[in-house]
Amino acid sequence: MASIRKIEGKRGTAYKITVTLGRDAHDRQIRHYMTWKPDPQMSAREVKRELQRVATEFEQDLMSGFQPDNKQTFEEYAAYCYMLREQRGDRPQTLERVRRQTARINEHIGRLKLQEITPKRLNELYRAFSEPGACRWHVYAVPAVDFRQFIPPGETVDGFAKRCGVYGNLYRRLLNNKPITRQNADIIEKSLGRTGLFTLEGDNRPLSSGTIRDYHGIIYTVLEQAYKEMIIKYNPAKRVTLPKRKRVRESKTLQPDQLKAVLAALEGEPLPFRALLTVFISTGCRRGEALALTWDKVDFDRREILIDRSTIYLPETGIQSGPTKTENSRSVALPVETAELLRRFGTAERIYAMDRAALQAEEGLRQSWLEPLLDKSLDGAERILAQCDRFDIRLLTYAEPAYPERLRNIADPPALLYYQGRLPDFDHEAAIAVVGSRRCSAYGLLHAKQFSRLIAASGGLVMSGGARGIDTMALQSAMDLPEPVVCVLACGLDIAYPPENGQLFAQIASRGCLLSEYPPGTSPMRGNFPVRNRILSGLSVGVLVVEASAQSGALITARLALEQGRDVFAIPGNLGVASCEGTNRLLREGALMPENGWELLQEYTHLFPGKLADGRRREVMEQRFGSHYAAAVPAQPLPERPAKPARPAAPSPEKSPALDKKDIDNPPARPYSDRKKAPPALSGDEAAVYAALTPEPILADLLTEHTGLPPQRLLAAMTMLQIKGLAKKLPGNRYQRAGG
Repeated sequence: MASIRKIEGKRGTAYKITVTLGRDAHDRQIRHYMTWKPDPQMSAREVKRELQRVATEFEQDLMSGFQPDNKQTFEEYAAYCYMLREQRGDRPQTLERVRRQTARINEHIGRLKLQEITPKRLNELYRAFSEPGACRWHVYAVPAVDFRQFIPPGETVDGFAKRCGVYGNLYRRLLNNKPITRQNADIIEKSLGRTGLFTLEGDNRPLSSGTIRDYHGIIYTVLEQAYKEMIIKYNPAKRVTLPKRKRVRESKTLQPDQLKAVLAALEGEPLPFRALLTVFISTGCRRGEALALTWDKVDFDRREILIDRSTIYLPETGIQSGPTKTENSRSVALPVETAELLRRFGTAERIYAMDRAALQAEEGLRQSWLEPLLDKSLDGAERILAQCDRFDIRLLTYAEPAYPERLRNIADPPALLYYQGRLPDFDHEAAIAVVGSRRCSAYGLLHAKQFSRLIAASGGLVMSGGARGIDTMALQSAMDLPEPVVCVLACGLDIAYPPENGQLFAQIASRGCLLSEYPPGTSPMRGNFPVRNRILSGLSVGVLVVEASAQSGALITARLALEQGRDVFAIPGNLGVASCEGTNRLLREGALMPENGWELLQEYTHLFPGKLADGRRREVMEQRFGSHYAAAVPAQPLPERPAKPARPAAPSPEKSPALDKKDIDNPPARPYSDRKKAPPALSGDEAAVYAALTPEPILADLLTEHTGLPPQRLLAAMTMLQIKGLAKKLPGNRYQRAGG
């Protein structure tokens, strides 16, 4: 029961409300207090009625679990929330940012009680952040003297700057009387043994809307935690008016000529600086990720760099190292030299005809490439051709028209393909790469068999890498049917690896196609397999990962497929089983999960009209009558109910009869129309985006390239196309035409 005591003070009359809620473990009464001060304009009757309402509401709140704390300030509770972040294991960079931002917030509202923070107080804070001079964290050092006097006669600017511990370009800023950072100014004054060489000037700009929103995020998190712990009755940060986020600047990327100029400018820079920028350009990693790289993360055999750590220096705690921002490791493929040469020089004949002077004149050509290109001997080529004749191996070059366009359009296509058997027309085949772990379970083998058989029976082209486990089962299962299969090897076609698959490879060569980019006699070295995987994914329209561990090479194939704009499918596995960790992770990241091989192929029926059909009829016939009978049964859909007889012709338009519901439910088939033509009622941007869309999924970055639209306009047009039912968004920031 609440008790009320009247308090007379210098500031007027107030009322202290006390509520007692039983006793604690020490047999002491648990009391909660609050003070209520009436409005001076209220009458005695109004005060009495309002006081009773406040006391009753206060008691009900306490009975429901509300635990008000009238003494705890925002600063104290923010420190408690920071401790919770530390216990949760937030990244050191995040904790440092929160610490700095919280210190700035505490200057304004840190001494306020949690109960005193209102939406109005927060709006006033954000308005203060929007005033000029709020951006006071950035302080610049402006030269107060002529720095030419410190350069000794006969010494260059770069040489003197190096002695001072800074770069030459920074010291040139001083000679032009331009400001530098306070940290660099301290370095120069210490090296020269002088003080007072600079004057400090603050930044008079307001905080940007994005920065204000960052501060709001900190306040919101603190108050939301207080609301969850029932210290405050609501989160006032939910009721504020935030400044509008300014339009994001268009992302700028370096064009090939600009990139070439950057690399040329790096030649005269110090080696660490040049190496760091080269890593940034070639891998696209973050600053902390580049600083955490060590030599053991570079695999020269596989031509890959493993990025799994991030390092940063924090003023308060020093150097901190931990997982990457996304907490996911990734491998970045190094450029394939042959593809780079083809893109640079056009054809192999032109490369062969160039002399040393012409090759050395080419910018960006690595020295390690020069000597092999200067070797004009054809003895090695003649030996390879003789081996190809011996093993009935044929060749397909990048320049030939029969070279698959799918493969030609990947980032690093092979210059030459070796093959045995009949080379399929990949551009007109629903090729599905079935991959998985070598050390697989019976569960994985079963699904590899079922999916591969049904894909082949339904008109799809099964592809795999020929390794033990899932790859072998996929190829064997598809070979049970008369349809061809494709096996892409990571060695010469004259070498059977693994050895126990020698007979299987011979059968594939007689009925399907064995494929490799390596000449005869090439051993199956470890680094060849991940390089081979790009061909497997590049020739396919989709990749099915049946079973894969967290470190399986099948995940490399899946990653390459996403980079190439291919679909990735995965079969879920048991939780906690190591051999299924990779596939389960793919599903969490957005991979598609088909129920069977025919459901997988249904994604591509519009791309291959008349070629794909439900192959489950063949499976049924095989179970009943044997494989020989089933082989003679073409893949086709299961029989359907006969169609109803056509209705009589509609009466003449003059009578205008009412529409029959069955006619509406069964409209006549529409004639074929060219889907590349944009439908009417589209804006210019919408028409351009619609024309660039294809039935196959395409990355947003490629749409930006094809349309030439900035990302903001592209996304706006894409949103309108989705609203109109003309486009569909897929996982992995991919889009396709509706119905595709």
